[in-house]
Amino acid sequence: MSDIINCYHKNFSGGIGDFIKGSVYLYSQAIKYGMSIDMDWKHHPIGKHIYSGCKIKYNPKYIIDIEDLQFTHKNKNTMGHWLHNILNSVAEDKQFRPATISSWYSKLDSYPYNRINHINKYQIGNRCKEMIKNKIRFTKKINLLFEEQKLKNYGITHFRLGDRHTLPKIDENIKTYDSVISNNYNLKEFNHDYDYYYYLIKKEKRENNLENIIVMSDSNDFKRFISEESKNKKGISVLHFNSGHTANQPGLLKYTNFKKNVTKDQYKYTALDLKIIINSLKNITYSCYNWGSGFVVWPSKLYDIPLDIKVLNNIEEAKYV
Repeated sequence: MSDIINCYHKNFSGGIGDFIKGSVYLYSQAIKYGMSIDMDWKHHPIGKHIYSGCKIKYNPKYIIDIEDLQFTHKNKNTMGHWLHNILNSVAEDKQFRPATISSWYSKLDSYPYNRINHINKYQIGNRCKEMIKNKIRFTKKINLLFEEQKLKNYGITHFRLGDRHTLPKIDENIKTYDSVISNNYNLKEFNHDYDYYYYLIKKEKRENNLENIIVMSDSNDFKRFISEESKNKKGISVLHFNSGHTANQPGLLKYTNFKKNVTKDQYKYTALDLKIIINSLKNITYSCYNWGSGFVVWPSKLYDIPLDIKVLNNIEEAKYV
């Protein structure tokens, strides 16, 4: 039986990349105490498509969400502080085991600038890789859906255009939120140039000598644009228009009345996208954020897929890289 379970639950504010990132860091810290960890997807809707094999039964209302601890204590201490407090308690007293927590925290989150440089240098240990890869299992339905795509010799360009760009009706609500939330970097408004991004896709295909390139994005609007522009261009594909953040309330929107509907198809195709990412020849992520896209970065690191992380260079944040 594992000592600590990192749980991807229905109120988790991050995406799959955040969950993997948090699990990598949790593993690196738990082994210092001689403790083992597990991962569990079953208390989140994505658990219908991805599972870990975790057999331990527990009540999800008792999951300790590290982000909630920080926010409810008015940011008095960092998420890292709360996480290590829990690790110490579980290490000292076995009655707390298995502890069910939820954490996306990593020490990498403490770097405000040049974060991509730190991410590029970060190495996941082989034992950690094997443990986490064993906890990312796809259902037969997803494996069959992947096979039906008949993908060969492909790479991926992923464009993370940001929560402000993709969340429905966010502009109508953001002015009513506390400044801690409304000024959060994740909700910053960026100017996007779809034509320029299409140029980048063609450039990456040519420079990386990719026979086929699959375009992914958090924006279905952008993917429809690329699908139309590339309809006569061989080797550039958009596979679906069912992308969406897996959280109903992403980031600090978790602490507001904002809520978006995530469809069953969005969960299914998110799982498919993950399967496609970990079988790619190369992954390239362009992002409006200075940490890339976790959905591409962390699976790529985990499965040793060649990876380029790039900040979109027509926006202000490019100067931080």
